[in-house]
Amino acid sequence: MSPIAGRHSSTEIKQRVTTASVSHSDNDAEKEHGLETLPPGNEKVGDERTKDAFTIDWLSPGSDPRNPQAWSLSRKWMTIALVTGITLIPALTSTAFAPAVPLLMHDLHSSDPSLTSFTVSVYIMGYVLGPLLYAPISEIYGRAMILHIANVAFVITAIVCAVSNSLGLFIVFRLFMGFAGCASVTLGGGVIADLMPPEERGLAMSVWSAGPILLGTLTCACFFLLKETYGPRILEKCAADRRRATGDSRYHSALHKDQTHPQLLQTALVRPAKMLLRSPIVALLAFYTSIINAYCTILFATIGTVYERSYAFTVGQAGLAYFGLMAGFLIGQITIGAFSDRYVKHMKNKHPGGTMKPEHRLPPLILGSLLLPTGFFWYGWAIQAHTHWMVSILGSSLVGIASMFSYLPVQLYLVDTYTVFAASAIASNSVVRSVCAALVPLGAEPLYQRAGYGWGNSILGFIAVGFVPVAILLLLYGERIRTNPKFQPRL
Repeated sequence: MSPIAGRHSSTEIKQRVTTASVSHSDNDAEKEHGLETLPPGNEKVGDERTKDAFTIDWLSPGSDPRNPQAWSLSRKWMTIALVTGITLIPALTSTAFAPAVPLLMHDLHSSDPSLTSFTVSVYIMGYVLGPLLYAPISEIYGRAMILHIANVAFVITAIVCAVSNSLGLFIVFRLFMGFAGCASVTLGGGVIADLMPPEERGLAMSVWSAGPILLGTLTCACFFLLKETYGPRILEKCAADRRRATGDSRYHSALHKDQTHPQLLQTALVRPAKMLLRSPIVALLAFYTSIINAYCTILFATIGTVYERSYAFTVGQAGLAYFGLMAGFLIGQITIGAFSDRYVKHMKNKHPGGTMKPEHRLPPLILGSLLLPTGFFWYGWAIQAHTHWMVSILGSSLVGIASMFSYLPVQLYLVDTYTVFAASAIASNSVVRSVCAALVPLGAEPLYQRAGYGWGNSILGFIAVGFVPVAILLLLYGERIRTNPKFQPRL
């Protein structure tokens, strides 16, 4: 029987009650596999239908040890820590070597200014195709297998980049690095949706976006410690185990859908595009975050050379110029982690019936949309006026804070809205962000050469001001757009 991903929310998955009925001779075996057994004719009635004797489902809400939502806190956080670690390294790899780009170009005998930025941004191009494959496939085969394969591929491509003897070879394998590295970035939000209830996802998402170090070590640890978290895939594997143990092909997952394998794969592969094209709220969030991602990539790609030219920094000192962005990222992550879950719980208790809405994640967008242009005005004119280098670094820290105040709420919103299909929602968002991040920075160097650092960054700031109404629109009318039947594609 082919793997499947049913069209059910994670809450529905968690709340389902098993109804398996088997003969008395199979009771012990059923208990060993974590399945509830009932005498024939006493099937329980689930949320939607009466289950037959061959339906494999969770035991009871919150108590089935196979259900990732019922795992112990230590096991949940160990899984999040592993995914956090393997997410940070690809994220850092996108721009970590930017201060050394001039040395790279010298060693590989190239002086083309466009290629200087392209060696940084080509990595992001891997983020365009990767999410469209990883997210839907993870909703068929689960998250763990894809993460294992991508981790190994990332390490191999990193080694090839390190020993490259030509710029062409370096660029090609840096593109492959991006393709492999985006797996954890794409699936991390889905793993958190698999594990954590909505009111605890803010902290988990903030921790995931920060992360530990050393991908090679973590890749080995993941093979032994990272287990599957996607509920539909777990139930399908349990059903497959039961079929092998009994020789009875009638056992099937409670979330099984009567589709052939090609049909399931086709449905999964088009799901991210369907979300992006048919759901205005997903498209708005994608275009909103794309400007944030593109602007951060511009800074990553140019800060090193800017400080080398304007302040005569060495390559090593230019690396310290990224401190402002990094500090801003950290402040933003800590703030969102502390604020988001508390605000969600407050709003849930405030409204009758204790309803939690995804829109409760969006208030930080307003502050983020204001900090972004402020940061670029500050950063650009501080460099143009040749003030102390610390002044411009403080300006770049505002850009870092603004990016986290926009990126994390959007990720949380997509996870809370689409739950089981969170990976596909994040993938559709990632594709648009990655296209902008790969292409927009190519124009940064010509912009600075013609307009200078003051007006060049001011132009970027004025464009960012135009996105402030988008944040307000999402906060005021997001729920109305999201719940409109016209904008709810069949997934």
